[in-house]
Amino acid sequence: MSLQVIELGEVEPISAFVVSSVGNPLTGKTDILVRVRRGSDGQYLDWDDLAFKSAGWVELNKTMTEVDAVNAAGVYELVGGFDSGTVTGLADTEDLLFIVTQSPGIDAKVPSPLELQVRPGAGSITPGVIANAIWEALQSSHLTAGTMGAAMNSILAASVAGDFTTIAGSSVSEIRTGATQPDGFYNNMTVLISGASGSVVREITGYVQTNGAFTVAPDLPFTPAPGDKVFVLGASGGSNTLALIKNQADKIDLIATLGTSAVATGSLMDRLMNKGTGKSYNQATDSLEAIRDRVG
Repeated sequence: MSLQVIELGEVEPISAFVVSSVGNPLTGKTDILVRVRRGSDGQYLDWDDLAFKSAGWVELNKTMTEVDAVNAAGVYELVGGFDSGTVTGLADTEDLLFIVTQSPGIDAKVPSPLELQVRPGAGSITPGVIANAIWEALQSSHLTAGTMGAAMNSILAASVAGDFTTIAGSSVSEIRTGATQPDGFYNNMTVLISGASGSVVREITGYVQTNGAFTVAPDLPFTPAPGDKVFVLGASGGSNTLALIKNQADKIDLIATLGTSAVATGSLMDRLMNKGTGKSYNQATDSLEAIRDRVG
């Protein structure tokens, strides 16, 4: 008996090679049947309504059809295969036993049962369908309270400080937008510029109201064209989540290079290493290297 595993929703071909008592392919039969037993409770499938039952079947056995009497003599199949997506009662992993029989004839030697395991899963859902579903859920237009769309909309509302298009006169180091906020308003925020020449993110190192000009560093890899889209991420006063994350990452990098002396009070690493009252981190005794050396 062989075991085949499929996911719920898949169609599995079911076939059997039937021979005579002396081992010759048995062709032309119309009484080769198959029935299905569910392992969890011993119930059998009713092919009429595709539900498992302990009694009262309308169609307990399904007739199998010979594939090709000339070129595949003795090979019989379940036409259309076994479609697990149309059968009820397969919510959990189930072991199914496909039992091939003959009735009313008695001249066939049928193969041993086929064991098929059906597991819950994506089944017929394709990656494209899944991707589309995720995209739909992420759209900020889906603002039902408690949904991903509402959460994303809140993040965007708190993070996008400006939405502009570039104007003439921009360069690789200066993005002109026509923004009208006072000088310095967008300093230390992050700007995303996107146009025909590409998309790139830069830090705003300076802002002046004249021409609504953002000075960026490092230079852009292209000169912005009029009409390119510009998004400024952050909040007034220079509080910028992306910049804070970068700042913490820089501190972690410094620790790896210079040791614990580079840890600033209140930084992520400071909090990790000195968590709890009276607890402190000593590189000589508490580092992974020191622990390794102690345990030998």
